[in-house]
Amino acid sequence: MENPLKRITSENIIIFGSIATLVVVLFFKILLLSSPSVGFDDAGLGYMARSINAGSLPYLDVFDHKPFLNYYALALWFSLFGDSAQSMHVFAALLGISLLVIIFFVSKKLLGARSALIATAISSVFFFMNAPAMEIPMTLFGLIAVYFYLNFIEKDKPFILFFSGIFIGFSIWFKQPGILFLIGILIHQAWICRSGKDSQKHNILLKNTALLIIGILVISLPLLSFIVYSAGWSNFFYAVFTFNFLFSGSAGRLFSIGKLILLLVSMFGFLIPLVIFQPKKKKSLESFCLTFIGLMLLFFIVSQEIFEQHILQVIPFIAILAVHTYKHSSVSTKKIYAVLIILFFIVSTLSFLNAFVRTGKNASSIIEEIKTETGASNSIFADSPVIYFLGNYTNNYRFFYISSSVSSVFNLSDFCEFSNTQDYLILTYRKKFLGEDNLICIDNKFELKKRFEPIGDSFVELWKRK
Repeated sequence: MENPLKRITSENIIIFGSIATLVVVLFFKILLLSSPSVGFDDAGLGYMARSINAGSLPYLDVFDHKPFLNYYALALWFSLFGDSAQSMHVFAALLGISLLVIIFFVSKKLLGARSALIATAISSVFFFMNAPAMEIPMTLFGLIAVYFYLNFIEKDKPFILFFSGIFIGFSIWFKQPGILFLIGILIHQAWICRSGKDSQKHNILLKNTALLIIGILVISLPLLSFIVYSAGWSNFFYAVFTFNFLFSGSAGRLFSIGKLILLLVSMFGFLIPLVIFQPKKKKSLESFCLTFIGLMLLFFIVSQEIFEQHILQVIPFIAILAVHTYKHSSVSTKKIYAVLIILFFIVSTLSFLNAFVRTGKNASSIIEEIKTETGASNSIFADSPVIYFLGNYTNNYRFFYISSSVSSVFNLSDFCEFSNTQDYLILTYRKKFLGEDNLICIDNKFELKKRFEPIGDSFVELWKRK
């Protein structure tokens, strides 16, 4: 009779941990569908979507500094299912689950089904929350493009690159860093074409590049024509390009690099050295994935400001490389890697649960107190602990980067005038963007009713007109 202990291998332990992690993530995604709270940036995205459904145009009537596809996608969703917090959570959950599915299929194409399960589980730890952050669909469509690209490498049928280009186009129109998927594929193409006759490899690279670009243009030209016709070229170009170059962020470059290192190490950066110093000969997979990782690290450093969600694009590739390294390691080394990966699952999950419970309780109590004090209704904005403005007992809101004019995006120059129409102000840590003049305006016109803290790493203040 076979000894059952022989089945307890390091790989089986990781597989069990992966399944358990995915179950926990899915459970919380379902649990959070009924949450009455939406995050600050999510509420801003909801505001844009609802404004579009009311007839407003991005960059002209309301301002933001990202491409518009996510706003219109959510606006379409709202028009079909209503603009409630629950509707937004369902939208975000579907995007997050879709991203995990495509991570699985890309990993499966590269590593096989069992390894794909592990890579997906590693990635899933970062997608507990149902947040419709633009990085999610950007990465989703970018990875679909990568899946088509892998099919092209496998079948050597150039027309597949056209479809890869289409999905890169979608990725870019959700958020600008989607362009890195194109750059990564082109660099990898150049690496593949490095052998052979000069004329031959030159022609192949040009042909493949042309197919990718044509695919991007097929989706991009109609979208660009629409927004330029609707909002004007100067408004669109300033918002999506010029503004992003002018805005230096809230952190210095040195701090940003340090925060990047902290993010990588505190998450699962310990796996990167295992890839870089892997003694085996580098194959196409390593060069392909490391290309994207290198490009994303460069993006983090150049962008001056690093938020946790910005690392989402690089997570699938790091996870794939980590599992690939594990798969090609010796038996004794696999045991060490298995312990590290399981510890990552446990520590990351417990850290999230702790933050979720602590923040969730505070958010719920704040929401109820604000609704009781102001008579606010249960709407997508009234139920958010990070509302910026609540006026006249109705849903009249304003977010720090959503404004009617370019000049008031960050300095909120028209804040004092706008506050004349408000009965209540609900301020968060974004209050720091108001400036001294506006803070004096608040003190003159309003009185602080209550300050709630901590709510995560922030606070919420309820101000009432004197």
